[in-house]
Parts: sequence; structure tokens; C-alpha cells
Amino acid sequence: MIEKNNLENVLTEMYTSVHWKKLVFSMYCALYPSVVRDARTNISLQDFIDDDGPEWAERIIERMTEPSWTMGWVQKIVRGHVTEEEYNMAMNKLFVKLHMLDPQSVIPTFHLLNHIRALPECNLELATRDYLGGPLDAAALSAHARTAVTKKTMRSNGASRMSLDKIEVFYGIDVEEFIMTEARKVGVWNGRRPDNKRTSDLLD
Repeated sequence: MIEKNNLENVLTEMYTSVHWKKLVFSMYCALYPSVVRDARTNISLQDFIDDDGPEWAERIIERMTEPSWTMGWVQKIVRGHVTEEEYNMAMNKLFVKLHMLDPQSVIPTFHLLNHIRALPECNLELATRDYLGGPLDAAALSAHARTAVTKKTMRSNGASRMSLDKIEVFYGIDVEEFIMTEARKVGVWNGRRPDNKRTSDLLD
């Protein structure tokens, strides 16, 4: 039922779109505060958000303006312990935390950071970084798909009854309907119907 070439094009367009990255960033921000925890204390970012987030954002910004913080990063970069790309990623991790603690603090902090001449220029990548690291792994869904395809269903309209002792059983009706509706909208259905009907004894 699937037009594979069309499916590949649809997925490629989706995974490379700005909308996908914005969606993923929203998911990331929804999960990050409660899921990510300090390994030693088990404290989550949500604890800081609930305990006056803007105040904690201000503390992070104050720390970033201290000369010792700047020198720490300069030494790591000069000694080759951190590349400029790794530095950029580390700063964006800070921006993510600031975004969740106090969204209004991100842009001023970004400009403040780029005015520290000793440090490399930083790019703000909150909604442009691919937080999932690329396309989703189909293996994570394959077991659910196999279960859905093998699910037995009898038509509710009575048409499946062939005789007193025979009945028609259909497999994967939900999958078939999904492909003929949602997948059809994006041009992925190839127009064919599945051979998903089998005759079964009513007693079975």
C-alpha cells in the first residue's frame, strides 16, 4: 500500500524542515526539566524553575560575567581541550537552561557573551539544532507495527458473516485505514488495497 519513493521524499522533507526542528525543540523543552537530573544530587532543572526561575537565570548570567569563568574557557580552548564547536554547543546548553528558567534572558545573554573578546563568537541555535540527532529509528516502532498489522478484526456491519459456521476475519484494519487517510494526504498511498481477509471457522 506504500509508495516507497514518495515516502522517502516526504520523510526527507519533514526531517530537514524548520517545522520539524521547532517541534523537536518544543518536545526537548517539555521533557528536559524533569528528565535530566544531576547525577550526584538527583536535582532536576524543574526544581530550579519552580523555585523562582528568573532568579536562578540571573545567577547563571552573573557567573558568566566573572573573569574566572571566561579564563576557564579560554584555557580549555588554548590548550586544545575544547574545540570552538564544542564551546558553541556548551554555550547553547546554557541558553537552553536560561530559556526554560527565564525566556527573556536568552537574547541579552547571547549578546553579552559575544562581547567578551577573549572568547570565540557563539551562534544561537535554540530552534535550529537537531535535538533528536536525525531521523527517528524505525526499529523503535517496528514491533508496534507488526502487532497492529496482525491484529484480527471482524467487520461490524455484518458483511463478514459468510455462513452459519464461516466468518471473514480481517487483519490490520487500523493500519489500512491510517494509510488510506493520513498517508494518502501526503501522497504515500499507492492506491492498492491489501489482501488482508481470511476465512475462519466461527467456532475458532
